[in-house]
Amino acid sequence: MRLHLLFTSNIFLAILAHFQISKSGVFTHSISNVYPAEFVKVSGTEFLQNNKTWKPVGFNTYLLIEQAAELPHGSFHAIYSDSFGKNEILKQFEQAILLNFTCVRTWLYSINSNYPLFLEDGVYDERLLGALDWIIVVARAHGLKLILSFTDFWPESGGISSLILLSRKFLELSPDHSEQYGRSSFFTDQNYFSLYIRHVEHILLRKSKITGTRYCDESTVMAWELMVSLFLTTFKFLHLFIQNEPRCRLCSEGILQKWIWNAAKAVKSLDKRHLLTVGEEGFYASTKNYVNPAKWASDTGQNFISDHIFTEIDYASSHLWTDNWNLFSAWSRKHVKNDSFNFSKTWIEEHSSDSLNILQKPFVLSEYGSTGFGNRNNIIGSLVTTEDQRQTKVSRFYSEVHTALLQNRNGALFWIWHNENLKYLPSYQDEYGIFVSDNVFDRLRNYSQVLRS
Repeated sequence: MRLHLLFTSNIFLAILAHFQISKSGVFTHSISNVYPAEFVKVSGTEFLQNNKTWKPVGFNTYLLIEQAAELPHGSFHAIYSDSFGKNEILKQFEQAILLNFTCVRTWLYSINSNYPLFLEDGVYDERLLGALDWIIVVARAHGLKLILSFTDFWPESGGISSLILLSRKFLELSPDHSEQYGRSSFFTDQNYFSLYIRHVEHILLRKSKITGTRYCDESTVMAWELMVSLFLTTFKFLHLFIQNEPRCRLCSEGILQKWIWNAAKAVKSLDKRHLLTVGEEGFYASTKNYVNPAKWASDTGQNFISDHIFTEIDYASSHLWTDNWNLFSAWSRKHVKNDSFNFSKTWIEEHSSDSLNILQKPFVLSEYGSTGFGNRNNIIGSLVTTEDQRQTKVSRFYSEVHTALLQNRNGALFWIWHNENLKYLPSYQDEYGIFVSDNVFDRLRNYSQVLRS
């Protein structure tokens, strides 16, 4: 009861702080000392907070910023009213604390194409950044840390697609600089790199309208990610076959690594207090391609060890998507398709070992999830599998992953916890979504205590 009252008090103060913004939107009162919190640091292969070992254990959610902004037309056609916006976030964070979660990973931009974060070069939608201000305050009130991604490589979201559109409009690039050109040249064209760095600088130096604290000085943020799922794509026709995950074929090794190094140096020149990681899936190049799910993964431009070896990168992270990686069934390795547990176990062990022994950095499995169908586009499986059967399979997947993680002392953030209201929307389409009312959620109730032990 005493703990509950403490959380309730902190939430009340956080909400009070939200209303300290004047009608003109100008910061009027500081609460920066209300919730003292230390920055998360790295010591060897461990995370530390307040000089004690600490682990990022929690969940992913990509809808947080549009939910906090209470946009009139959200993703999945959600209508963010008072009961479906900030209030739901407060409930979710309260539940997260009761579940002993320590960390939330989310995007600092909207994935909704109707509400892009970037309006012009250097001009942003203040509704969204104001929502991020609020998220940070509320996360701090709950004692939760945030991992925030600067952008992503997915074509349908508000990541680099928005930056590329801006570049075409405001950098006066030639007609050849189409979105497809931008996606294939993003990591080699200096125009795009400059735009990306200006975006990063705008975020890091922004002052919260609630606390008056610059983001680069905000200890509630555990870490920044350079980009979610970055990879190279050089051939235009690949989009016809691979759709959402363009991959590079026969791209020269070193291009992505050079971009990571330059981007990491730029971030650290602006912000030396926060941790930084890459945000990639974690594929290996030719030297260790036996760990990959299939041959195509060696050609994405990624190389897990080389990508995280730079001093500016504080910890290593990867994703685990056995269902997604089975989309390429013609190239899939049999043990991924038919024995996902052995593959998942090997994937976690290899990445953990390379992080701890070669890179000598902590490792976090920052995304992992399952549809329960064995393949994200398994239409037949989705039709013949009952919901109970699906959740049983998803529960088994989480259990297997957590067993492997426990053996390797890693942090982990499962994919993906949505608020309950989304579940009943006719337009809801996320095969990986987990809800509190799901049976599989019981499997997640205990995993934080296990991983934090």
